[in-house]
Amino acid sequence: MTSSTATLTTSLQYTPPNAATNSGNVLYPVVASYNAQSVGQFDIQSTQSAPVINVVPFGSVTQCLMLMVKNNQATDIGIKINGGVQLSGVTASITFSAGINTISGLSGMTSALVGQSIVIAAGTTALNNGTFVVLSVVNSSTITVTNASGATDANNGHIVWVLLTILDNFKLAPGGLLSFSAPQAPGVPSSTPPIAFVASCSVTSYAVPAVGNIESISWFVFGS
Repeated sequence: MTSSTATLTTSLQYTPPNAATNSGNVLYPVVASYNAQSVGQFDIQSTQSAPVINVVPFGSVTQCLMLMVKNNQATDIGIKINGGVQLSGVTASITFSAGINTISGLSGMTSALVGQSIVIAAGTTALNNGTFVVLSVVNSSTITVTNASGATDANNGHIVWVLLTILDNFKLAPGGLLSFSAPQAPGVPSSTPPIAFVASCSVTSYAVPAVGNIESISWFVFGS
């Protein structure tokens, strides 16, 4: 494909503090030259079973300059950029009581993680280590798992944990638009991870339309 130009213009009108209504105006245009693109939409049908995961095809785009995802569904969707978010750390603590290990010192825990698996390592008590199913989420940093052979650990505060679930980077409400735009691709870091540029995207429909209806998610990818 020959080189073309894509322009994404963000126009924001708002009311600044102590100013006239809607008197704040900001216009940000981003212009990018591209020679590869992928544009389309996913149709979400009532006959499908949620969650429905669709991978946005980047086609021949290897350096993404613009990415847009438009939620045309009536419910939230999830968006994973560069594979999503892997939750892990090295600061966990384990407290044991009545066959339950309470694991604290975590981050990003939500009720959606109940039933998912977590790997524990570096515990002084050998049977505290292994892969366990999340029994409950106490708060954003604490969960419980069943472990009849567990024990309050002597290495608390230094235990390694990895949640075996890749979470969405973002949620997008109905009618919402997520966009990334740049006139040139960001520089590649000297070591990876992290990934310095947008390399992949997938979208998750947490719900499907009512019987007989079809909803959609649109995507636009431009780059080189």
